[in-house]
This record gives sequence, structure tokens and C-alpha cells, in this order.
Amino acid sequence: MGLTRELAEYLSVFDYGDLTPAAVAKVKTCLIDWLAVALAGGAEPAARAVRDHVLADPTPGRSTLLGEGTQVPAAKAALANGMAGHILDYDDVTTFGSGHPSAPVFPAVLALAEEIDAGGKDLLAGAAAGITTMLTLGLPVMPGHYTRGFHNTATFGRLGAAAGACVTAHLPAEACLGALGVAATTASGLRGGFGTMMKGLQVGWASMGGLMAYELARLGMAGPDDLIEGHHGFYAALAPRVDEAALQMVREGLKSGAVRGGPGERVSAEGTLCGRALDSIRLKRFPACFSTHGAIQAAIESRPFLGSLEEIADIECVVHPGCLDIAVNPAPRTGLEVKFSVQYCLALALLDGRVDLRSFEDGRALRAEVTTLAAKVRVIPEPAFAPDRRCRLVIRLDHGGQVESEVRILQALPAEAERKVAGAKLAEAAELQLGSATRGRQITEMIEGLEGLTTVRELTRLLRGRTGMAGTTRKGGSRERGTPLKGNPARG
Repeated sequence: MGLTRELAEYLSVFDYGDLTPAAVAKVKTCLIDWLAVALAGGAEPAARAVRDHVLADPTPGRSTLLGEGTQVPAAKAALANGMAGHILDYDDVTTFGSGHPSAPVFPAVLALAEEIDAGGKDLLAGAAAGITTMLTLGLPVMPGHYTRGFHNTATFGRLGAAAGACVTAHLPAEACLGALGVAATTASGLRGGFGTMMKGLQVGWASMGGLMAYELARLGMAGPDDLIEGHHGFYAALAPRVDEAALQMVREGLKSGAVRGGPGERVSAEGTLCGRALDSIRLKRFPACFSTHGAIQAAIESRPFLGSLEEIADIECVVHPGCLDIAVNPAPRTGLEVKFSVQYCLALALLDGRVDLRSFEDGRALRAEVTTLAAKVRVIPEPAFAPDRRCRLVIRLDHGGQVESEVRILQALPAEAERKVAGAKLAEAAELQLGSATRGRQITEMIEGLEGLTTVRELTRLLRGRTGMAGTTRKGGSRERGTPLKGNPARG
């Protein structure tokens, strides 16, 4: 039995009852955070374009477009909500493999759970299984898959979305195998789209593709039983090499049950594939590429010790080497491209003392003083900084003095502190997009007790726009819109 079939068997028995309390709590935090960034991202021009495309199709459905008073077919909801949830680059990241775990998985499992009227436990289990699948499948071929040019959040995200959907709907092993095969053979996503609308679209497409893989498998679609690891399969086509030790570790985790220690035996969250995957997730504090976060935080911490920024002669920014391949852009042309420029993000942080959703509006991100300060930044790679994504700033002044700061951005927050970060993000997004910060807090409270919901539709009802609380659906293509993010013009 190979990896693809072992994963299918694993998914066919994955259940909420297997999750530890720590795993359940982490999935809830991730859901709160993802909803925040997806609601905020819904106002972006790229997200509006995808939403308009979806709404142009009069086919009825039962899955909610976030921030809208409308419901559409589940796969289309996954596309639109997945695009909205990644376009701001404000969604979570991981230290277990790499990528943005929530972005492709939650749109698929939430849309499906609403469509089939599943309960909160099914949603939690589906999300945990999808994230585990996405992250663990990446371990044997990362970073080679990424350096070859593939966007792993989109490629492995499609497999994660398919896996999450299968678990949400309790599919048997053969159907899970078919869904994994469809997802593997259709997976794509290119790093060449970073800094443009294409990056978010790839993730929305992955979420939709994963859900369509589930739908086709449920109808009998089948293929090879080794399409992930086999000759001419996913790994062979999309990565230069496979780390056999990592592959064996994944297979052993799947064979052991991963979320179980044995019949009736509980294990700690840290001791399982699922627990390790979930425990690795970190929330973003800034809506930009994660490789810029160390520079942003170090700049914010340095700002109180600086006088006039005009006295800055030179800024030495020491980062992990991967940052050079992802986020070093000395001449970005749009606000979206600025999200992938350490130089400009650092300059924004020094000038404004913060980096938030409005920092990347074209007129703000590309103003003359940002360009002038960014030109003084020298980015220097340091291999030793890679494991914890450390960043060190040395800001030298005209009179000979200097200010230094060093931060580690992968340090974990206590669970309660992390939940507060997610809740604050959701309250802000709900105020801007749903017209009420109170609604955001209501959504957070409902997610806190999600396992007690008999139907996820109680949650999605709160996620509709100002006028969507009555559960309206489209008739003849008409719809009710949410309110765009204030002061957020077209970007990219």
C-alpha cells in the first residue's frame, strides 16, 4: 500500500472525537483569523471581480459568499471566499513545511458544511484533516517544490481542501482515494504570480478545485491509487527530489492513526501528525508577505529611539536567505507588490510606526518619502537566521550613531493571547465589512462553542452582509452586497 491509499484510509476514519482539546482550540483560532482576513479581503478589486463572476451564474446554491446576502453553489463559494481570504496576504503561516494552511482549506470545508447542513464537529474535523493533509504532504518535497516555482499553498492546498471536504462529509476510503487523485492531477499554482492578483486567485482556485475533487469522487470518479507518490505522479512531476526520510515519517504517522495513540488511547497534540501540523501555525500581525515581518517588527521597535528619519544614512537589514528569493523588491510598482518588498515594508514601518490594511493603498505605499527611505536599505542574507526567521536591523545615522534591533517572528504566542489577536482582527473586519464590531464578537463567541452547533448554518448566517441576515438568496442574478473596506482603492 502506498502513500495515496494510506492517506485515503486515514481520512476515511478521521473524526472529531480523535482531536485533542489543544487541536480543537487551534482550529477554532485559525477559523476566527481566516474569517477576519477573508471578510476584509472581500473589498479588494480582485476579490470583487471573482465575486462578480460567481454572481453572474444564476445557478442556485446553499453556500454563503462572505459579507454578502447571497448563497451560491459550494464550489463557487469556495472560489470567491478563498480568493478573498488570501489576497491581502494577512492569513496564517506555518513552521511545519510551509505555506498558508487556512487559506485553501477553510473556504472548502465551510462551503460544504453549509451545503450539506453539517454540524460544528464535522467542520472542525474537516478543517483539521485538510490542514494536516496539506502540510504533511509537503514535507517530503519542500523546499524543492517551491524553489522550482510552484506556489505550494495552491498545489498542496488543493489536496488539503479535497481531504477536508471528504472528512466533513464522512466519505469512505475509495471515495477519498478518488478525491485525492482528482486533486493531485489538477493541482497547480505559480510563484510568478506573487505580488499580483494571481496569488490570491491561485488559492481560491485550489479551494474550489479541492471541493470539486470531492464532488466528482462522490459521483464515482476514480484513478490510480498512487497518484501522489507514483511514477509520473504529483511528487515526480512537481519536485526535483523526494526526501525519503520525510516520506517515511509521514507514512508511519498515517499508519499509526496519527491522531490516535492506539485503540481508545489519547496522545498529546504534539505527538501526532495532526497535532504537529496545527501546533505549527502562526497568525500574521501584518498584511504582507511573512518574509517581511521581521523587518517590519524590528523597524517598529526601533522607531522610538530615532529622531528625524532624515538623519538616517544607511539601514542594514539582515534576514534569512529565503527572503531574498521572495521579498526583496527595490522598485515595486503597486501596493500589492510592496507587500513583497522588505525595503518598502521596512520604510513604511519607520515612517508610520505601524503597518496595517491601509498601508498598502497605492498612494500611501508608493509615496515619495517611502521610496527615498527604502533606497537606503541594504538586505543581507544570514543562513543562521532561517529556522526562526530572525531579522536584525542596524540603522546608521549621519552623525555616526546607530540603532539596532533584532526580532524572532516564529516564536509561538500562548493560546489565549493568540485567540485575542484573531478576535481583534475579526472585530475590525466585521466593523468595516458587516457594519458592526459587535457582529465580529458574536461570530467569535459562536466559534468558541462550535462543537455544540448542530448546523453550521447558524454561523454562516452571521457572516452575511448588513442586509443578508434574513438568509436571502439570489433570484434572477440579483444580490445584496456587503460594504467595501473604507478608503481602500484598487490595487495591483
